Amino acid sequence: MPIGAFIGSFTGGLLSNSMGRRKFLIFANLIATIAAVINCIPTTYTFIIGRLASGFVGGASASVCPIYIAEFAPLNLRGRLGAMF
Repeated sequence: MPIGAFIGSFTGGLLSNSMGRRKFLIFANLIATIAAVINCIPTTYTFIIGRLASGFVGGASASVCPIYIAEFAPLNLRGRLGAMF
């Protein structure tokens, strides 16, 4: 999972710039759902793939969500909402 988070944190910004932040977050949630289903399959390889995908989503979301919040929030709440994330 840390390896996936490392990869996701670096590629999340690039993908969100090309896809758009909202579409990327929806896509990341789709990957998270698929990763959860893969984790339910009881083999070592599927567990590794599922945890890698979950880490990717976690890292990508952690890098893209504050940017999305800053774009979407009103000016008087922007700093508070960004800090709460």
